[in-house]
Amino acid sequence: MGFRTRIVAAVAVVCAGLTAGAALSAAPAEASGPVISIGKYRHEFSPNGDGYHDRLVIPVRLRQAAYLHATVTYTRGDTDVAYNRLVCLGRPGCRLKPGTYRVPAEDLYSLQAWRQKPGRFSIVFWASPTRKARVQDVGPARRARTNVRMVRAVQGPVRTVQHFFSPNGDGQQDVARLGFTLEQPMVVQGAVRVDHGHGKVVARIPLGRMSAGHHVWDWSGLDEHGNPVPAGRYDLAIAGTQVARPHHTASSGWIGAWILDTTAPDPTVTANRTTVYPATTLFSDEVRFKFEGHDITAPQIHATVQTAAGAAVRTLTAEDTPCYSGEPDHGWGWYYSGGCPMLRWDGRDASGAVQPPGSYVLHVVGEDLAGNRAVSDTPLTVSAAPLVEHTRTTTYDAAHTPRSPGACAIPGAPQGCGTDSCGPVGSDRYADGLSFRSGPGCGAGATHPSTADFLAVGDTGHEQIRVTATGGPSTPGAPDTASLSGTTMQGDGSFVSPWIPLHVPHGGLTAAGVWSVTTQSGAAYDVASFSVEQTYFAPAP
Repeated sequence: MGFRTRIVAAVAVVCAGLTAGAALSAAPAEASGPVISIGKYRHEFSPNGDGYHDRLVIPVRLRQAAYLHATVTYTRGDTDVAYNRLVCLGRPGCRLKPGTYRVPAEDLYSLQAWRQKPGRFSIVFWASPTRKARVQDVGPARRARTNVRMVRAVQGPVRTVQHFFSPNGDGQQDVARLGFTLEQPMVVQGAVRVDHGHGKVVARIPLGRMSAGHHVWDWSGLDEHGNPVPAGRYDLAIAGTQVARPHHTASSGWIGAWILDTTAPDPTVTANRTTVYPATTLFSDEVRFKFEGHDITAPQIHATVQTAAGAAVRTLTAEDTPCYSGEPDHGWGWYYSGGCPMLRWDGRDASGAVQPPGSYVLHVVGEDLAGNRAVSDTPLTVSAAPLVEHTRTTTYDAAHTPRSPGACAIPGAPQGCGTDSCGPVGSDRYADGLSFRSGPGCGAGATHPSTADFLAVGDTGHEQIRVTATGGPSTPGAPDTASLSGTTMQGDGSFVSPWIPLHVPHGGLTAAGVWSVTTQSGAAYDVASFSVEQTYFAPAP
């Protein structure tokens, strides 16, 4: 796959002209002057075998006979790595007479190593009277420093203007832009591949003959046949072929990732309710709105509460809450756990004044990083009715009680999330009951408890629940016990939990109250039913 080119593993830049060697140290020189100095040479080289600036040769002048040493230092990650070399230049014994010597890069550090570590290198040459000496053992007159740069015939990127783009023809962010520099005139080709490691090449775009210097390639999301490629992540590359030597090529290497997205974010909201009661004195009421189904390009949400006539009441700021986004069949190839925006409104304006009862609108504009935009309007109501506390009781067969999915409650969680192999199983004692005992996957003579959490859902976060569980040991008359949210269940009968407050989890639209049934290893207890007494808040009948 890819180009049949000889690619060097380095970043390329346009080659600079000849520059002077590095200045000597400013420290006082020996009375006879500097023992070692560096002449003029080309400080940049590109060893890709095309015959163009392939070699680095540094002229080093010795005024006295000496042993010539070199220390090559470069940065790998956050660490400076130095290599030391005694430079012999083919001389027996390595002692060099006074004179000027042309020192090739491969005598300082293997050419393969140069290729593996592109970029800037600092080189200190030093002359010593003995073969075994350290750089700190010689004075400044015996040291000379220079910098070199390993380059490619094709460099990229010089700069990346954008990583997100949407080739929808609206004149905004329609292209992926890659800047690159040629060391010499070349016939240039751009390439695009799917960003899955060594993904499939989906486009090879001829860019024609280009001069040496800086250039920009704008890719508009089309393959070489002019057909749009699917939305997703892509890598770009530039390859250049010499005009006079068509078999000599160089490449920038794959550069990524650009995200092509033509779909506007979904600005519609899911709400806990659309009526807010700011007049209540029981607590500060609010309505909550969540955006679920946004994509990986992280839309910006601009939301305003308006009157029915369109006058702005308050600008709302979105907060990020957990969610899953990205579907395998939508071109991303994986689930992404990120932030879904959420909005809250308490029925007041920015100054805190309660708004008059009536109709309002939540106006939302969604814009993603690729420039796609969409708008939605959600009707709202402000009510002056006070809220009062109500109580209701719901009875469930144990097997049909809502289970708490924990982290799997995050919207869009993958199918099969949170399967509990140590949870309860069907009861042999009660129809539609549950038996809490060591289950499959917990091991023989299990040391794990058998446990399950159940939940009730509220709205404001100020509700509470109290649970009555009816059941008995899996084997009637056995001494096995269970725990119902801290209440011990022993023998047959009905057992009541303490009051359990509901709360709104981070990122939740509604409040959840969780109760649990647990048995320790070796115990087996069955529950026939749960009765849940729940307080909630609503206008008076």
